[in-house]
Amino acid sequence: MSDLAELLTKIDPSTYRDRLTREVNEAMSRFDGFEPVIIDFWECDEFLYRFFKYLVATCIHRSTDLADESDHRFYAKEYNQIIGRIFPRGGVKAAFEVAKIGVEGGLYGICKKMADEVVDFYAWRITAGYVHEFLKDMSYEEKRAAAKEYAETFGEWLPPEWTATDGLRIEMHLAEVLKEHPHLVGRLRQVVR
Repeated sequence: MSDLAELLTKIDPSTYRDRLTREVNEAMSRFDGFEPVIIDFWECDEFLYRFFKYLVATCIHRSTDLADESDHRFYAKEYNQIIGRIFPRGGVKAAFEVAKIGVEGGLYGICKKMADEVVDFYAWRITAGYVHEFLKDMSYEEKRAAAKEYAETFGEWLPPEWTATDGLRIEMHLAEVLKEHPHLVGRLRQVVR
């Protein structure tokens, strides 16, 4: 098995993303405190942050101790990024309005979207780490060979503009192509189903 094939096995969604999705969904069902309607902005922000921290602690770090830490804004940057991905205009304020009114599933709907985003966010980080480790000590010729192998294996599923120049574009953007590989595999699985 080539080094590229080993990497693609590591970053295959069934290797870690499916497990992470399952764990996040289980953690969501164990989380206590869903309220039908929240009427205070700060209460909403605190609840969503506590939920986010709980997901990260139990699924990523596999420790419920982190969920009870007193340093309650340690994950603030990631939390704000996740909320921003769900509500690009308004962030927590928009989330509060949805929770207050109870539309789109209310607070539970926001938490479900947050759980899905947590999976995407951390799965991408895992993939990026594996890709970085794979490429960091490779020579130019090794990267070229890996790009050629990737183009030969997955070229028919890639957009034509990526394969039109005999794989040169894949070679130039190998890190980005490999980071997107789990999404390609996921889309292929959806088509097959």
